[in-house]
Amino acid sequence: MEEELNVIKEMVEKKCCSNDCLSKIAADTILRCREQCHELQMRCDQHVSHLHLVLLGHMGARLHDSEKTSGSKQKQTDRSRTRLNSTFHGMPVCIDAFHFLHISRKVTRQIKTHFQQFGLESKKHGNVMKSESSKVTSFETCKNAIKFTENYALSNALVLPGMTAGAKNPDVLLLPCGTTKRQEYQLFCDACGDTQCMSYSLFCETLQRFLPGITILDDATFLSHTC
Repeated sequence: MEEELNVIKEMVEKKCCSNDCLSKIAADTILRCREQCHELQMRCDQHVSHLHLVLLGHMGARLHDSEKTSGSKQKQTDRSRTRLNSTFHGMPVCIDAFHFLHISRKVTRQIKTHFQQFGLESKKHGNVMKSESSKVTSFETCKNAIKFTENYALSNALVLPGMTAGAKNPDVLLLPCGTTKRQEYQLFCDACGDTQCMSYSLFCETLQRFLPGITILDDATFLSHTC
């Protein structure tokens, strides 16, 4: 979170435009929006990103792509390019601020191009049409990920003390609070070398399914190796 706040601070100081749109929005509001957008990037069973659906709705409401321009004080002419009147919580913002609030310029531009070609039709992942064999992760790779995580937990995790209130699983292993799933994944990649062919999302999904007892210690939990 601290790293993300630094990114937001740098962007605000840099100024997105002459109106300085981002400075008019509270930093915690920007942080919450970007975090929610990251969460919405998850794809459903139809291989569609939830974030893409949100952005498609915004494009449908705010994108000017008619054949003729529209203006109350100007004569209508043939439109040469599209124009997006981007807003955030009802407040007009520049396009750079809109890109930043919704993670990246690449994501919003891709959705804009898709909307111009297909309208509100959902955008499916590009690998959906590939053969199933090209997307299958071998059983051996999943087995290695599980075994690696088990060994890592046995070496670094704390065993949950007995008679702990609210603990339904006595076999819970608590990794240090400074540990992240991304760090575990990077260690797994370094250990496997070139033979590693599992994505980060699949790595997390595999551990959640087969090793639900291995969790990361909460900052508010007062446990230590001494205890």
